[in-house]
Amino acid sequence: MLTNAASLVTLPLMPTSPADPAMRTILADMVVAYASALDDRDWALMRSLLMDPVEIDYSSMGSIRETIAVDAWLKRLDTLKGFDATQHVVTNFRVAAQADEATCTSYVNALHFLTEDGREHVAHACGAYVHGFVRTPDGWRIRKATFRLIGHQNGARAFQDAFAIARARAARQP
Repeated sequence: MLTNAASLVTLPLMPTSPADPAMRTILADMVVAYASALDDRDWALMRSLLMDPVEIDYSSMGSIRETIAVDAWLKRLDTLKGFDATQHVVTNFRVAAQADEATCTSYVNALHFLTEDGREHVAHACGAYVHGFVRTPDGWRIRKATFRLIGHQNGARAFQDAFAIARARAARQP
């Protein structure tokens, strides 16, 4: 499935405060932390980034689209334990903000690796993250995380097959 990259993300231009460069850095760093938490399986870090409940939208991949309790989201993410390694690379951060709400859109290359029965499986999805933020008394938190799929480098079938193996492996782990 390929999507016209130009139609991926449209951000409204919103007025921003004089602190924009600092805010932009904070929000981009939070997106990097989100990606790193996925790769490190650092659910404490992930929990610290998210509002509870959080809106999750991975529907472009045929997956979840709902407002979900953070603990339920972290349980779903346990599937990643079935991979030998993952690498979520995020770039091209674009931040739009107004008052206590902001959006950060970034490109993501999500690579998932595992070897099973001597065969290496790579699940590679390319797309964009759109993270919606809200400023709380404790700082910025992610209230919505969306993944918009552009395509799979090795094809959707290879991606689905690798995730099926990872789910089975993760279910066998304590």
